[in-house]
Amino acid sequence: MFRFTTLCGVFVAAFAALSPAQSNTIPGLDIRLSTLGGLQNWGRSGTFPNGVSGISMATTVCNDGSVTVGWNAPMNTNHPMISFVVCREENGRFEQISDRSWVKHGFLSTNQNSCGTCPSPGGSPSLLKVGCSDTYSTGNNGNRYYLGPANEIDPWLGDWTSQCSYFDQGDPAVAPPADCDNSRSLTMTMANALPVTAHRINLTDADLNHPAATYWYQGMYTVRGEAEAARGNNTAVKQFTPTWNGTAWTVTPTGAQFSGTILDRWTGASVGSNTNGIDDGRLYVGCKVTGPVAGVWHYEYVVYNRDNDRAAGALRIPLAAGTSVSNVTFRDIDANVGNDWLFTVAGNELVFSTALNPLEWGTLYNFGFDSNAGPVASAVGLNPFHPGAGGSVINVSASVPLDLCTPPVVYCTAKVNSLGCTPAIALSAAPSMSAGSGATLTTVNVIGVKFGLYFHSVVGANAGSFHGGTLCAKPPLKRHSVLASGGTGGVCDGVFTEDFDAYLASGADPALGAGVQVWLQNWSRDPGDPFTDSLSDAVTAVICP
Repeated sequence: MFRFTTLCGVFVAAFAALSPAQSNTIPGLDIRLSTLGGLQNWGRSGTFPNGVSGISMATTVCNDGSVTVGWNAPMNTNHPMISFVVCREENGRFEQISDRSWVKHGFLSTNQNSCGTCPSPGGSPSLLKVGCSDTYSTGNNGNRYYLGPANEIDPWLGDWTSQCSYFDQGDPAVAPPADCDNSRSLTMTMANALPVTAHRINLTDADLNHPAATYWYQGMYTVRGEAEAARGNNTAVKQFTPTWNGTAWTVTPTGAQFSGTILDRWTGASVGSNTNGIDDGRLYVGCKVTGPVAGVWHYEYVVYNRDNDRAAGALRIPLAAGTSVSNVTFRDIDANVGNDWLFTVAGNELVFSTALNPLEWGTLYNFGFDSNAGPVASAVGLNPFHPGAGGSVINVSASVPLDLCTPPVVYCTAKVNSLGCTPAIALSAAPSMSAGSGATLTTVNVIGVKFGLYFHSVVGANAGSFHGGTLCAKPPLKRHSVLASGGTGGVCDGVFTEDFDAYLASGADPALGAGVQVWLQNWSRDPGDPFTDSLSDAVTAVICP
């Protein structure tokens, strides 16, 4: 038996239509999240280990472009917005553990020289000048007076409508018409009266209490009019360590800062991304495929919506004909199993979909399953959830289960024969229903001049005791024709061989077909053994078309 990890494809699937220009692009606009600062725990609700902590992070941005950027306070709509994500990596999985972030609305710029290129620090607080920087501390980014819901924002255009917004309504909401008059009703008093965890990044004790896990946090700036091509530097990621001190979690940043998205921190995975070919934002797919173990591969996908306003409502994974799918898993960012995405195998696709719970911007969802088909670099499809003009699918590079012709896998333990030899089985190639010949079963180290045969199961592997050895295939078993080992009597130079492709072509077992996994073992005579027989180890393979 062997096991290895394969990385997903690195190409981006071509889209049928050319993407039009972003409707509100401002030439020369390019901001960069230069420094992801510290973390602050504001307090908690509940008791350990069932509590929730409210967190914020500090951020510093640089204006790397050639134009000034509006940095006004709400209710002026021309200002930056900052969103936040926290993830955990453990046991090969990469999961978002924060709730969907409320978004920090910028309110002024200090025009500092943290970038080292600010010609004249200071000046108008309503503009971030070219080459200058601005820092929001954990206090600023945790201040609920400036935190609003993410669903009010179009992340692709960077648009936010102030009228009837959360800031306009207040908390608790004021009476009409003041709740929708485009005049700010949310006061600092209201914001400070909220529960300590409200609207901040929420992390549960259950998610933080994993000492062996690795934790990451990300900040991302959204600015109206920034071209999609200039957004790669809007995010930054750092690792942190949570420690329970008996009354609260300390959250300590560790190590270097990384550019790119938080999904790029998934160890051993590859990440592809694409847009839907119209005026909308980018979705990322991380994938990691492990196996095979007894002929079965495990597929893990994480889909991250960076700034796609239409969101994703379906994930479509192509399958080879005859592919089996089992142990399907899904994980979102809430505890409501009633809105989990459902899955179905339809035609040659595994489709995850939802009518209730789309993957909105700023969030990551997990999808996993086992399959008897090996990985091939191809693409998965993501269907938009919300209506929009054109673009019914976003194709993103990934490894998908399209290869049923994966190498055979030897497993189980042979019975040592009466001459002290250990029979060893092998299958020369993946078997095929159409080849007619070529996949040869071979067993060596058997006693010469003895009869034997191969037998197989389509039920599964086994580890049952049989005649002092191990029966490696699960009954019911199908016996093949009797064979002669050749060689010399009293010596372990005998060999059994059978063309398994020819056996398939004979139609001797109608249960065998393309996509079926088969488990094979060799039995032979051994007069010197207390049970007068011998057993090899076993081999499993998925039958190719």
